[in-house]
Amino acid sequence: MIRKPRIQAKQSFSRNTSVGFIRKTMKTCILDSALELDHMRLEVFELEDGENFEMQPEPLVHLCNDKPVNYTPDSKKLVKIGKNTVREIKYEKDAQSKENQEKLKILEEQYKNKDETFEVYIKHDIR
Repeated sequence: MIRKPRIQAKQSFSRNTSVGFIRKTMKTCILDSALELDHMRLEVFELEDGENFEMQPEPLVHLCNDKPVNYTPDSKKLVKIGKNTVREIKYEKDAQSKENQEKLKILEEQYKNKDETFEVYIKHDIR
């Protein structure tokens, strides 16, 4: 099945948006921050044979206030053995906000139900 590439608009006029290319998978991606760029580079560097990695994978539809909402994670690592890992990349102050904490807990449960691991990576985890 061929999936349409995600169309992503620039989310901030003050931050740089960059385009990345993952040579091992021959895919391009749009990165919203330098932290996402560093995460992509680290993941590609640590990618083992038989594993796959993508930025902005297909969205997860979940319920938020009884309404279906699309959530697109920042990255997804597909492994041969074990669980696939979905990651959200946040700066510490954003990851600690009450609104994001609630959202991230809901997403963790949603991915757990899909038998995938959901992780939040902050600057300390990447750099």
